[in-house]
Amino acid sequence: VAIHEDLMAIGSANAERAYIFEAETGVEKFRLQPPSPGVDDLFGSSLGISERGVVVGASRHESDGTDTGAAYLYDINTGALLKELLASDASDNANLGHSIAIDGSDVVIGAFGDNNGADPTVLAVGAAYVFDIKLQPGVPFCFATPETCPCNNAFGVGQGCANSTCQGAVLTGSGSDSVSADDLVLTATGLTTGPGLFFQGNNTVNDGVGVAFGDGLRCVGGRTKRLQVRFSTFGESSSTISVATKGEVNVGDTKYYQYWYRDPNVWICDNGFNTTNGYKITWTP
Repeated sequence: VAIHEDLMAIGSANAERAYIFEAETGVEKFRLQPPSPGVDDLFGSSLGISERGVVVGASRHESDGTDTGAAYLYDINTGALLKELLASDASDNANLGHSIAIDGSDVVIGAFGDNNGADPTVLAVGAAYVFDIKLQPGVPFCFATPETCPCNNAFGVGQGCANSTCQGAVLTGSGSDSVSADDLVLTATGLTTGPGLFFQGNNTVNDGVGVAFGDGLRCVGGRTKRLQVRFSTFGESSSTISVATKGEVNVGDTKYYQYWYRDPNVWICDNGFNTTNGYKITWTP
């Protein structure tokens, strides 16, 4: 069992499953399964969870030999498999994934049977491997739910409130969180055709859950700053400015981002505009 804020991860190794539950309500959100299940892989015997994702161990998985072990990274918002984590020097009976500890984007995975390159007939000395699971420069937050969206317009997991295309818009990032590199690109997908605005704030709204705003949720507040007006093309819009420069950010700052866009089609809540989810960046040197 592992817990992070309002989510719990629970493993079931005999069933080769792991489950994500809402901690407060006990409602099951996702069931996690290995991409290539084997017999007695012990998937779910260990796990860790943070805002970056859920890591599930399968210490008897035979990825590159007998019981070499593996671990898998899943999206905390959608339950989608993101990455398989394997040892760079996998050896028989290493049992990578026997134990997992996670803090932010850093994951330490134990392999108690690793022999450190020694004669495999001698007693195993064990090893631990450190992985970086930061696949994006930031962390998405503030997603649509029937309770929070203005007219119950929550049609997808890990999205903003639904628009007239029957989907919610999603804000992600690429590049880095480095102030000196200043190469962050914000991208909104699932949009309607028309203008929109990337904006930045100093804090979240309603503890990151957001409040009703047009047909969507306002997730970002606290001295909001307009960054760039952009038109969507084929349902997508990306920033082209220097976000760190325009946002006047400093090393160590945590800023919050969102995309507002017009949706004039009378179909959802009839307010004429909508928003993506929020996106959190903690800026580094």
